[in-house]
Amino acid sequence: MLFRSRGLLERLYAKNIYVDSGSEITGLGIAAQYNVTVSDQSLVAFAGQWLSAGSLEVSRGSVVDAAGSVFMNVGCLNLHDQSVVRTSEVTGVSFVACADSKLLLLGDLSVANDLALVSGTIDAGGHAIAARSISMSGSSSITNAAGVTTDSLSVSDGANYRITGSSTIGSTYVSNNATLTTSAGGSVSIGAISNRGGHVVLGGDLCTGGLSGTDSGTFDAAGHAIKADRDRKSTRLNSSHLVISYAVFCLKK
Repeated sequence: MLFRSRGLLERLYAKNIYVDSGSEITGLGIAAQYNVTVSDQSLVAFAGQWLSAGSLEVSRGSVVDAAGSVFMNVGCLNLHDQSVVRTSEVTGVSFVACADSKLLLLGDLSVANDLALVSGTIDAGGHAIAARSISMSGSSSITNAAGVTTDSLSVSDGANYRITGSSTIGSTYVSNNATLTTSAGGSVSIGAISNRGGHVVLGGDLCTGGLSGTDSGTFDAAGHAIKADRDRKSTRLNSSHLVISYAVFCLKK
């Protein structure tokens, strides 16, 4: 089903839904058996409690405003080309990609598999983010998160990520002039940090399973404690190839 107009819809059902050419569609609920595509500076706004689709793709300066709704049963959420999605809560999503676009959260974000940002922005609005893996590159950012939970975090190619809130992160990779900073508030636990040409800066104490890196990677503890987590498989703190400033190392008995 293709829309190239303006209209108010109470319910919309179709195998595939395309909204483009500057169309504006408002309604209470949207369901597609396969895909919903919004492009070419179009607007979709709905106040219902659901959106069901195999995937939702928003591109070319388009906006999807679902502030009063919950994304449910969406296999893939894909934003690119300066688009914006605003939503109360995102659940049941297996993959999120955000390239040169913005995702504005008014509720928690839970991603079953991967969350990928390529010069993309997520404003968590004080809510939590959880994903199996998170990758950030270019001018990507995640801001105002109450906490982040992930098995794997990659920050690369000049990305600058400040971890906020209470976060539990597995293996972490910082590379290619990217910067990872922990904030003063909350508690941060990271399984192990591999720094290959990036920068790691502590704004508070850090609990980690290990540190490793190269001569081009820097680590600034800024007077904070680095605690080896004995629950992790690796408790070795390897600082031989890192620049470490004013660190206090301690092991809990």
